[in-house]
Amino acid sequence: EPTPPAPNSQSFFTKPAARTEQRNLSALTLAELSGALKTQPGEESMAAGTVKEVILKVNNTPATSSALLNVLVPGTGLESMLESGATNFIYYDAKGAWPGYVFKLKSGTNPAAAQTSTAKIEQSTSLAALYLASPGTASTGGFKNGSAGAIKTRYLSFVSGASFNYGWVNNYLVISTSFDGFKKAVELLP
Repeated sequence: EPTPPAPNSQSFFTKPAARTEQRNLSALTLAELSGALKTQPGEESMAAGTVKEVILKVNNTPATSSALLNVLVPGTGLESMLESGATNFIYYDAKGAWPGYVFKLKSGTNPAAAQTSTAKIEQSTSLAALYLASPGTASTGGFKNGSAGAIKTRYLSFVSGASFNYGWVNNYLVISTSFDGFKKAVELLP
C-alpha cells in the first residue's frame, strides 16, 4: 500500500519559489539539516538568483519553528512567540547554496519582546554551522546594523565574504546565510 502524501505545511511565501521540495530527516540536528539542504545526487541545478523552498519533515512530521530554532540559534526564547510553522529556503548564486528560514510572529505577541529575544541570536556560537560550506572565521567587529531597502537588518560578516543576516519584515523573522538570499526571501513574502 503506498502511503498517502502528508499534507503540505503552509508556506509563508505568497509568491512561489522557483522550486519546492520536501526533505525528510530522521532527527533534527545541524548535521542532518546540512545534509538534507545540500544538492542531492541527480537533482537538477538551480539558476543563480533563484530560491528553492524546502519543506522539512522529521520522521514525516513537519519540523516546527521551535525545533528549528533550538537547533539553529538555541537559547533565544523566541520559540513561544512564533507560530509553529516555518518556511525554509535555499538561495542559489554563483558562489553556492545559502540556506535561510522564515518564522512568523504569533498574533498578540508583543513585537518589542520579540525584538529583545531576536537579539540573542547574536550570542550564538554556532552560526558558521548554518552554512553548507564553511564561511571561515566571523569578523571580529561582530554584528552590525544593515538594511535591505526600508527593512532594518543585523548582519555578521565572515572572512569568506559570506554574511549571516536577520531582520523582521512586518511580522516575519527572516534569517539567512546570504544577504542576497535575505532580499530574495523578502520579495516572496506578503
